[in-house]
Amino acid sequence: MDRRLFYLPDLKTQANLLCCETPATTTEQHTIVIVPPLLEEMNACRRHIAEYAAQASLHGYKTLYFDLLGSGDSALELADINSLAMWQANIDTLLALATTPVTLIAIRSGVLLLSAQQLADWPVQLWQPELSGQRWVKAIRRAQHLMPQSPADPNDDFTDYQGYTIANSLLDEIAAVDLSSQLDPSRHTLQYVDGLAPLNSKLAMQTIASYAFWQHNERTDDTMQAWFDASLAKLATQTHHIAPRSAEHTSNTERQPKHSVTQSSQESIKCLPVNNRVIFVGQHDTDVAGVSVVFLPGRPQTRVGPHRLFVSLARQLAASGISATRVEYIGWGDGTGPAQTYQSPSAELTAVIRWLKQQKPNDHIVLCGLCDGATLSLLASPNECSGLILLNPFFDNDAAWSGALLEDHYLTQATDMQALLRHLKQPWLLPAKVAGLLKHWWQSKAPSPQSSTSPAISQLKSSSLPTLLCWSEHDLTAKQSQLQLQEWLNKPQQTVKLETIEHADHTFSNSSSQHQLFARILKFLNTI
Repeated sequence: MDRRLFYLPDLKTQANLLCCETPATTTEQHTIVIVPPLLEEMNACRRHIAEYAAQASLHGYKTLYFDLLGSGDSALELADINSLAMWQANIDTLLALATTPVTLIAIRSGVLLLSAQQLADWPVQLWQPELSGQRWVKAIRRAQHLMPQSPADPNDDFTDYQGYTIANSLLDEIAAVDLSSQLDPSRHTLQYVDGLAPLNSKLAMQTIASYAFWQHNERTDDTMQAWFDASLAKLATQTHHIAPRSAEHTSNTERQPKHSVTQSSQESIKCLPVNNRVIFVGQHDTDVAGVSVVFLPGRPQTRVGPHRLFVSLARQLAASGISATRVEYIGWGDGTGPAQTYQSPSAELTAVIRWLKQQKPNDHIVLCGLCDGATLSLLASPNECSGLILLNPFFDNDAAWSGALLEDHYLTQATDMQALLRHLKQPWLLPAKVAGLLKHWWQSKAPSPQSSTSPAISQLKSSSLPTLLCWSEHDLTAKQSQLQLQEWLNKPQQTVKLETIEHADHTFSNSSSQHQLFARILKFLNTI
């Protein structure tokens, strides 16, 4: 199977969209253009989209999908998107690439982005669609009110949610969209997870045994197979339409070699072969020799949580004269092949280090990992590395996890009068809650067997590499690793710099914690 990623200038703004094309492996009959959902649902769905595209290629379908402007690897920030028309132009940009009949697939909130003209012009498959913009926006604003507030001054023009800053004018425009009466049953088909379909709907729909794929971190089992089969069966019977061909975009993409990209300034996506598979590497290059940072996300989080954080950090580092590389693993994100675990040394990392040394032989290489990406940094750090940045490192240990829960959750609840009153108002739930408390107390006292991540702790304690160890103030994984390293942390550390980022969650999702994190990283890198 062939696959390539490339940047493409958007028709409206000329800002670069990151696009992914999976060509048909047989004679191309049709083109599928996939419109992703918004925010973190886009990342959670990413692996499923890639796997679906791989299967569709076997049926003669070319698949195109993309990162919306302001998200993923595409240009701009979400705060720069001030109207749905900007995203609708993204969709038109991809449609202009098609040279065979087209069907759109809109996932979840992705359908809210379609213009009335796009709905009228194209057959559309709707995957677990959210047809009410008002309902979607209400959920965003409700969740935003429940989140801990950062110390930054409030801004009535924007809403902060999951690390994204969204213009309230855009949310208001989305809230005004209601598609429940605008769908044509002959052209628009609805596909829902069994048990999660809307009740009392007058729209015809198909329900399929699956799971909430838009909420889970890149599951790689076969739970989506029935979903894929149903979609492909519909495609075989749908009437497809021919897309208008854009000579400018067609010639632009045809000039690009396979497994390559056009370049946005000094930002590009490279394709690296690893063990007869393909991984995609985001490169943020500079003309300044010195330090190159390699970002390693946790494997289940390759396109979830830290993805946009790492894009933002890499762009800021490049602007400061420090090259950065973001790694995507085999079997995760857009990479091909079956997913692997993080405990063993990574062939992907070895390939990336080798490639970097060929490109910049004099640069000092620093690994930066989040969660089990930090664990991977410790387990697989090659001799060529000159430093480590460990963000909320994960060391698998049941006793430490229970201890973190007792300290961070149960103790907090026990000292909060309002929380106690809420528990007392539901007395029928108290036995299970008390049982959970006792279970974790007992488990926290029990000796834990040697875990697969114990070598990472040993590596950290014995490493002579300059190391920045950052913890989030509000994160259970951080609490757990602090408990595991408590005795070691009480001793003076010569090569390890310890930092706690205030008001930060596990993925540093608010702007205040991201600013703090970047400042700490930049200060550390200037010492390498």
